[in-house]
Amino acid sequence: MKKGIFIVILIITTICAVVFLFNGQWAEKPAHSVDKEVKCLKDQREADICAEIYAPVCANVQIQCTKAPCYPIKETFGNSCEACRNHLVDSYTEGVCKQTSGSSYKDATYVIAGKAVKLTNGISEIEETPDSASKTITRYFGNEVKHDLNDDGREDIVFLLTQETGGSGVFFYVVAALNTPTGYVGSQAVFLGDRIAPQTTEIDEGRTVNETNRKNVIIVNYAVRLQGEPFTTKPSLGKSLWLKLDPITMQLGEVAQNFEGESR
Repeated sequence: MKKGIFIVILIITTICAVVFLFNGQWAEKPAHSVDKEVKCLKDQREADICAEIYAPVCANVQIQCTKAPCYPIKETFGNSCEACRNHLVDSYTEGVCKQTSGSSYKDATYVIAGKAVKLTNGISEIEETPDSASKTITRYFGNEVKHDLNDDGREDIVFLLTQETGGSGVFFYVVAALNTPTGYVGSQAVFLGDRIAPQTTEIDEGRTVNETNRKNVIIVNYAVRLQGEPFTTKPSLGKSLWLKLDPITMQLGEVAQNFEGESR
């Protein structure tokens, strides 16, 4: 009798185990949590100006094509207002768009004056307003230097960008891009000046006066005009900007020359 009860219990236990395994391996698993997609509102679309606040969103941008189907592309904007002012954007999720594997630093996204700028083959053209002839054009300039900026064994890069907003100005910025396993991640840009004369970009890891090592210090050398000189005058005053990249916030912080501590 006891043997029979034991066999029944064994059979029931086996059936329960099989059912559990079946449900765990073959039943549809709940999807991982995904970012909530937010539709653009009418007020956002009609905004005249947007606050210069960096709260990045990943927007779905409709593309113009000649043959269907036409799928939207993902593009990072500085905030939801900037995204929804673009008439090609219908929705967005919070946070920057995920980088794709194998992307170039000339295809990464950089933040210039609080606005996310996505380069494609080293250039970006953004309409100031929908259907406007005026564009903000951002270009890869060069003066690059390659170096492992976050000590992960990968070669990162620092270089200059120019930006034109429709007038006579050509505004220069320095940016960095980290070479990650999923692609290049761009930094926030640091403004250098209007129509400057770029010279060199270097990495300094020398010894300090206190016999400690400086590490991953970026030095940008360029020339500007003297105060009061017109833009027709060739830049003649040499300047050097010392920077360090915070790989967490992707901000370039200025440091004092021959500094002993961290960026400020």
